[in-house]
Amino acid sequence: MAELKNPYQVDVPISYGGDYYRSIDGLTRTLRILLSSYIVLRILSSLFLSLTMGDWPRVLDSLNYSIGTISMVIQAVSMLVTLTLVIIGATSLLWIYRAHSNLPALGARNLSFSPGAAVGWFFVPIANLWKPFQAMRQLHCASQQPEAWEDQSAPGSLIWWWLTYVLAYTIFPVLHYVILGILVGMGNTGSIPLVMMAMSIPGLIATFLFLHLISSINRSQKSAFQRSMAPAMPWTSPP
Repeated sequence: MAELKNPYQVDVPISYGGDYYRSIDGLTRTLRILLSSYIVLRILSSLFLSLTMGDWPRVLDSLNYSIGTISMVIQAVSMLVTLTLVIIGATSLLWIYRAHSNLPALGARNLSFSPGAAVGWFFVPIANLWKPFQAMRQLHCASQQPEAWEDQSAPGSLIWWWLTYVLAYTIFPVLHYVILGILVGMGNTGSIPLVMMAMSIPGLIATFLFLHLISSINRSQKSAFQRSMAPAMPWTSPP
């Protein structure tokens, strides 16, 4: 006879109808910390960029702070932003894989995306403009209502997350270099910091929305798992 495991123990695979449920609590906490760190670093980067605009260079010069020093700080923060973003990308893909792996154990059937496909579509050119969104819709709906997920519609937060994500990490990187080239050609390099600050806004919005989504999906999966286990829990009379 198989050993009965505690279904509420964190990060322990639980057998349920041939499938396995594994809590994503720990991974969600890690991802929340990384996303929050990215938001802070992005805001700091924008603040330092603003010091290179308007009268700030003259003010800083009077305080014995050169633009060169500020530029070095901006470069250092930018490197941290890039490093954090790479770690977030890897952790997010792992989180998506693990969260999708739980869906069969929660009772979801007729799923269109496997855990591997939900991750893999991010790397397929052209198709990565809509396929990952469809996979995330499946994840969100099947986590909330596993047995009737196909009847659910995508929430507004998921739609806006995907729109801002595509804008920030697909369209704006190309547009960024085009606009910078135009400004340099016009000799208007003073507007570059303002353009860079403006182009960071969609990324910040996407990060805030993704924070909300992973927290919501984590809560939904825990709730759905507890509901699925409730009939099997032995009843004991109170002392």
